[in-house]
Amino acid sequence: MKTPSFALPENQKVTISAKTKNFPDAKSCNVVGMIEGSDPDLKDEVIIVGGHLDGQGYLGELFPGALDNASGVADILGAAKALSNSEIKPKRSVLFILIGGEECGLYGSDYYAKNPLFPIDKTVFMINLDMVGNGTGFFLGDAKSYPEIYSHFESANQNYIHRKMDASEWKKNYGRPRSDASNFENAGIKTISLYTSGSVFPVYYHHPLDKTNVLTPEIMEDAAKLLYLGILGVANNAEIAPRTKE
Repeated sequence: MKTPSFALPENQKVTISAKTKNFPDAKSCNVVGMIEGSDPDLKDEVIIVGGHLDGQGYLGELFPGALDNASGVADILGAAKALSNSEIKPKRSVLFILIGGEECGLYGSDYYAKNPLFPIDKTVFMINLDMVGNGTGFFLGDAKSYPEIYSHFESANQNYIHRKMDASEWKKNYGRPRSDASNFENAGIKTISLYTSGSVFPVYYHHPLDKTNVLTPEIMEDAAKLLYLGILGVANNAEIAPRTKE
């Protein structure tokens, strides 16, 4: 989609205004589930898997939010089901959070960061999924800064999934935070973000056409597999310390 644009005559100014309403009694929520670790000592340490539950839209028109972010929620549920049914049990606990209030101000992740269910110093890392349903490959934001964690996802992809996968190093964001990952990161938790790359269909970002017909189910299935294998690898690696970001 190309945004309509036009040149302004010299010395012209444009003013943009918006009418908004505040609903002080409105409520959102985080939906949380947990698989308790199988190791008597390591079960007190946790891996967090999260993705925002809400969508973007306005009154009078439906914004399905299929890519942003029903895709992330579906992949989390798929990985959670695989982990709960697996014969190999995670030694560390795994906390799944479907996060509320992301689109209107990162409220759900802010609440968890200030009211964690596990101590921050017992949190190994958090992985955030957002828009993971349209593409041919994977991108793990900030993962290269945590090789002890990234290596498990990298080997899972190389050995079983065989998708193109890139990653970046962590850099401090000095702008307005736009992702739930930011609140976990600012709380001192190692945080990586999983996205899909190589879009197959147009990306209808915050748009009524963000429907299921612009998703690629194959990449979503592989994303859930990558989550399952990567999380299980980290959960069962006793050498990884639940150390917060330096």
